[in-house]
Formats: sequence, C-alpha cells, structure tokens
Amino acid sequence: VPPPYFLTIFGDPEHPRSHVVLAPRGGGKSAQRRMIEARADAHGKILCVTYERFDQPSGLNLGSVTHAYHMNQLSRLVLVGILVAINANTQLVNRLTSQQKRILKASIARFLGQLSTQQFNDAVSALKSFGDKASAFWRKYGGPVAVGINVILKRFGIDKIELPPQMLEEARRDDSLSYYFGELVQIVRTIGFDSTYILVDK
Repeated sequence: VPPPYFLTIFGDPEHPRSHVVLAPRGGGKSAQRRMIEARADAHGKILCVTYERFDQPSGLNLGSVTHAYHMNQLSRLVLVGILVAINANTQLVNRLTSQQKRILKASIARFLGQLSTQQFNDAVSALKSFGDKASAFWRKYGGPVAVGINVILKRFGIDKIELPPQMLEEARRDDSLSYYFGELVQIVRTIGFDSTYILVDK
C-alpha cells in the first residue's frame, strides 16, 4: 500500500529529482524502494538500478571510502544497464554518436575490466527495470568476465573503434569519474530511456 507521498517520491521520469526517505527500522523504506522498482519496470522507459551492496575490497574501511569509490560503483551499474538494453536490441547502438561509442568502449575498459565473476553478477542483479532481459544477459555473458567483454565488444560493433591513448589514460583517473558518469547517463537517454533512477538502500 503506497504511502500518501509515494507519487511525489517516484516523480516525473522526464524531469527527475532526488529524494531522501528517512524512517526508523521497519518503517517501510525498502518496501517503497521495491514499489519504485516495480513501477519503473512497468513504465518501461526508466533505467532503474539499486545500489544496496557495499562489499568492501580487502583493506577498505568506512573511514577510507571516498567519493571516487561510490562513483566507480554507480558508473558500473549504469554501464551494465546500457549493455543489457543494447543486448536486447542491438540496433540501439546505431543511435550513439562516434564520441559516445568511444565513451562506451573506454567505460567498459575502466569499469568492467577488473571485475570478478561475482562482481559482474552483482552488477547485473542490481538492474531492476529489465526483468528477464537481465537474466538473459547474464546467461549469455556471465562467467569469465574478460571473455564476456570481448564478446560484447564484438557483438555491439565497437571492438574496432580506436581509442586515443590519452583517452584511455584519462578514463582510468578518478578525477574523470564525474565526467564519465554524466556521459553514461546521457547515453541512457540517447538509447531511449526518459531517465536513470538510482535507488540507494542499506
């Protein structure tokens, strides 16, 4: 049963705004998150990802978690969402400009290149607006991530795109994260989504 303010929180996908929901334990925060996921799925034009796994790499503690750490995680989730969408309809890649294709290839190298199979699975599982498409994507590309990435690049026709060495170097730098995140969100719009919803829940 949605609370009275639920529609305000869900908002207008064409003009999204950020909201913070505060409530005591058991107050229904996660239930509202799941309702947003379901509504986004029904809407069909919202890329909805849920950021709820905060697995810490070895040696990382709360005091050393940086803005860059979270931006890496969020960029990865949005990127995987883009790949799932294009995998379901490979014609979508034709909507991208040459620069967007280069951004996509550089982002794949940055955000997916060092993933473990479990981390890749977690990223696919975080997608809440694709239904069976996410499962199909995992069945097709899950396993050794490097192998899956090579197949993805070839299938989407971006394996032969040349990247300037300086672009690859820049993509690896943490001070470029906000730029690449913004570009990935713009790619989401280019391939036909109204907006990107990122639901943070812990």
